[in-house]
Amino acid sequence: PSGHALLSTVFYLTLGVMLTRAFPRKRLKAYVLGCAVLIALLIGLTRIYLGAHWASDVFAGWSVGAAWAMTLWLAAYAVERRQRLHHAPLQDAPSTNV
Repeated sequence: PSGHALLSTVFYLTLGVMLTRAFPRKRLKAYVLGCAVLIALLIGLTRIYLGAHWASDVFAGWSVGAAWAMTLWLAAYAVERRQRLHHAPLQDAPSTNV
């Protein structure tokens, strides 16, 4: 697979997903993620245009890069969820005030 397509996909998709957590509005999140996808796609397309890689190599790089970025996103989501559950206040605890 194309190393440029793979690494750009991993980097920009991961950066895009991390930045979406910083913005509260859905439109801004979609814009940031869309820019990340567009940059990764453009880098892969330039590899094909310049004749550095076959299209199948770029598609393989995009696929592996997207899978890796998704794995990182899922791991970050699991850690965040675990931290929220671990630090959540106990609401059903019996009162000790007598």
